[in-house]
Amino acid sequence: MVRIDLGPRENPALAEQTLAGSKATLEITPTLVVGLGGTGMRVLSLFKQRMLSLCGPDAPIAYLGIDTDGEEGLPGAPLNRDEFALCECVQAPAVVRNLDSYPAVKEWWHLDMDPGVIHKGAKMKRAVGRLACFYNYREEIRWRLDNQIKRLQRLERPSVSVPFEVRKRSLRVYVVGSLSGGTGGGFFFDVAMAVRDAISRAIGPSVNPIVVGVIVLPRGFISLMPLEFMRHKVQANFYAGLKEIEYLSTHYAEFKLTLEQLPFQVEKPPFDTVYLLDTLNQEGKNIESTDRLHSMIASEMCVEVYSSITGHVESVLVNMEDETAKVLHGKRCFYGSFATAALVIPGHKVLDYCVLEYAREKLTDSILDAKPGNVRAEDEVNNLLTNMNVLRRDEEYLTQSLKEAATAGKTTSVLETIPASKAKDVPRIARTEWGKLEDRKRGLEAARAALEASEELTKNKLIGEIRAYFERQLSAQGGRCGLDFLIRVARNLQSRLDQLADEVYKRAGQLPDANAALKAAKDAYRNSQKASGKRFPWSGDSGQIVRYEDFAQNCNNWSEVVLNGVSLEVARKTLLALREEVRLIKRGFKEMAAQVNQACQTLKSAAVRMKESVEGAASKYDYVLVESVLGPEDFEPIYQELRQKAKLPAIDVHLIPKDGTLTSWASLYVSNLQTLLNEQLFPAIETAFAPLVSQMDILTAAQKYSDIPVKQWVKRAIEQCSPFCNFDPVKVPGGYYHETYVGVPNAQERRYQDAVGDVKPAKIVSTGNSNEILIHTLMTALPAFAVTGLAQYRQMYEYMSAQAKRDPQLHVHLDRRWAATDALPDLFPDGK
Repeated sequence: MVRIDLGPRENPALAEQTLAGSKATLEITPTLVVGLGGTGMRVLSLFKQRMLSLCGPDAPIAYLGIDTDGEEGLPGAPLNRDEFALCECVQAPAVVRNLDSYPAVKEWWHLDMDPGVIHKGAKMKRAVGRLACFYNYREEIRWRLDNQIKRLQRLERPSVSVPFEVRKRSLRVYVVGSLSGGTGGGFFFDVAMAVRDAISRAIGPSVNPIVVGVIVLPRGFISLMPLEFMRHKVQANFYAGLKEIEYLSTHYAEFKLTLEQLPFQVEKPPFDTVYLLDTLNQEGKNIESTDRLHSMIASEMCVEVYSSITGHVESVLVNMEDETAKVLHGKRCFYGSFATAALVIPGHKVLDYCVLEYAREKLTDSILDAKPGNVRAEDEVNNLLTNMNVLRRDEEYLTQSLKEAATAGKTTSVLETIPASKAKDVPRIARTEWGKLEDRKRGLEAARAALEASEELTKNKLIGEIRAYFERQLSAQGGRCGLDFLIRVARNLQSRLDQLADEVYKRAGQLPDANAALKAAKDAYRNSQKASGKRFPWSGDSGQIVRYEDFAQNCNNWSEVVLNGVSLEVARKTLLALREEVRLIKRGFKEMAAQVNQACQTLKSAAVRMKESVEGAASKYDYVLVESVLGPEDFEPIYQELRQKAKLPAIDVHLIPKDGTLTSWASLYVSNLQTLLNEQLFPAIETAFAPLVSQMDILTAAQKYSDIPVKQWVKRAIEQCSPFCNFDPVKVPGGYYHETYVGVPNAQERRYQDAVGDVKPAKIVSTGNSNEILIHTLMTALPAFAVTGLAQYRQMYEYMSAQAKRDPQLHVHLDRRWAATDALPDLFPDGK
């Protein structure tokens, strides 16, 4: 089946994506995003897709995914080879049996724990995930990390025209993942410190990166766990991981990190701030799925990195970085959360729909339905057979052409008459003519042998001409006929060859008996040898001439019967062979057409799913995370409108395989069709439609396609856009940082200001994205113990830690020295 790989919509024409009004040039903060484990990889993929769409490939944004499982099934943009480190470790059992050879692992590994083979994930074992990343650091992680930092340095000074300004002397790092799993929970703070070290080595002290941890809480995973102990484990893992991060935020100087067998000095905490994200927000509202939470996280990170609030966020994070930042009950207040809501034109879905629909149209029009003008299939068949010398003046001519070719230069007949003056020479002349006819090299027998021998050559030559004809019709040189038309041609050609073969067979059945003709010729020859004279007084000169003419008539009749019989037989066999070849070609074309039809159906189904997957209903006012101003019914008219405006290039869509013969094309067609879609059609169509989709204005679309009053939606969204981590404000009597932003395409344009209305105390900012209005709420400067539900996670942590004393496979801490529940300070003040 055709693979439809609709990857990232990289902006092909940034200059065309400016807004209709004055251009909003936004700041972008050079940023490295590290996605750990399954959660981090999904967020990273969505973030990359969104940033490519907004800024194109030349933005100073770098991506690094690290996982012990593969990268298949990512929801957004795929990662390049130097952006994904696969950290499997099938040698893990051997490593722990020889820990003296791995001192960096030996100093923290739980000596009673069996890691097993680390393949397809770390099975919720944090220490196992950490072992895999330590083992693979040099070969898989470090060089990719260094390359991504070099990419940031290179793109800080874009060499092409870009719709953003790069913030100078700024560098942001987001480490995204979940502490509940094995890979994300196993390498979370290690990778943060490794990134700080790599940046220091590459850039030096001139740039001080702000490192932000983005952690998804266990609530969204609990319902996915089929077994109770697994539900307990994800909660215990989270609490253990948060304890470690809390400890290292103040005791980092006591920590020694060894990677690649070389320890390096930890000079700062792993994170300057940590965002905690739950599926339950401050108002008690749930996100329906972790997928939507991942999408929200990716959107929020985009706003922080690329919008007019990036400077505000920078100030907040710098304050959080200050070691004199707020401390409450001896605990650092460096946690926070956020929420986003958006009223959107689902640009990616609209673009995908346009690509799928136009690709389907192109396949249908160019490969299935195309035909050269008003030519009929019957006329094509007649022209083809005439050009092949199978027909002449619409009559079967193959038999005659075969006979003419075989008899050329050979004696296949005798003189029909001789002058009366040669009457006395009749016996001699007859002997001479008979001798020529029987000459094995140049006579009748030679002609018959030549006819029989020509069968294979004639068949191969004509089959080659038929194949060449169909190849031309599928190519640009032949006018690119559609498969449906060629199937009709092949069907008519097969029928006509059948008819001609039947006619030849009937004609062969009407020929005189060759043996009787031979006997008559021999009798006439013998009679011609009787000379006139006294013994045959009745035979004068006139009688001799009569005997010769009888001889000539019978000889030529015999020769004609022989040659016609052989010619008709060879012609019939050739026609039947051509019919069989055409049958195979027709079958191949039908298979090819079926594959194209299947591809078209797949494209159609994907397009239908695309428009039906629009989140939110156009008539719905209640707050949802992302609400579309478009309904499924709006996609087709939008496509038709954009199709008229799109500068669609001429796309060559013939699918002649490079290898193999025409009759083997069907087996090659699938892969060629995939290549056509993925490497030619999709990119070309995206290039044409992407600028038009990016210029679709949210206000115009809201007015044209929905009855959503923008001002009312913004008001309700601000009221209900509450950070997605439930905190208890009573536990933070001194208050915390809280800010809400309303992002519009261009905050300087009056029409956007009027559309959203008075949003104070929220601030209106520019996002540069004409497809949406975005609400962003940021909350920081909170202690971990203010998180609602943390006590339950601690209960699971204490329970699992006790179980680990009996079952070493249940260890939740990374370092065996931290295994005891009191080895690290508790997240609650005084353990309460």
